[in-house]
Amino acid sequence: MYLVDTDHCIGVLRGKHPVVERLSNVPGYLLHLAFVTVGELMDGVHSAPTEDSRSNHRATAEFVSGFDILYPTFSDTLRWAELRAASRKQGLTGPDNDLWIAALAVDRQLTVLTSNAKNFHLIPQVAFENRMEIRE
Repeated sequence: MYLVDTDHCIGVLRGKHPVVERLSNVPGYLLHLAFVTVGELMDGVHSAPTEDSRSNHRATAEFVSGFDILYPTFSDTLRWAELRAASRKQGLTGPDNDLWIAALAVDRQLTVLTSNAKNFHLIPQVAFENRMEIRE
């Protein structure tokens, strides 16, 4: 099962190959979004520089509605705090949203689909794949 990061969602919304093709081969019930991913997507819509871009609200909302959206449980909040404290002890500071995604993925044994390896590879408990890479 997979937790889809914002970059992969944007790739699908923009119709970017190869992520569209690669995700279309995964049954929908295996794909999940974190609550923070939904927030990031909607922030992008509301922050768009043009009215044309902001009109993507409906398309984004429809896209998001096709996923199971994961919200943190008490266990997830404990995992988030553990990951954040461990990162700080190592002198690493990544975005809190990525830590939420990591906490949800670790607690629920999900693989994160992301091209943002620089943040997720720092957390050894997180399994991640990049479905946006061009493979020969």
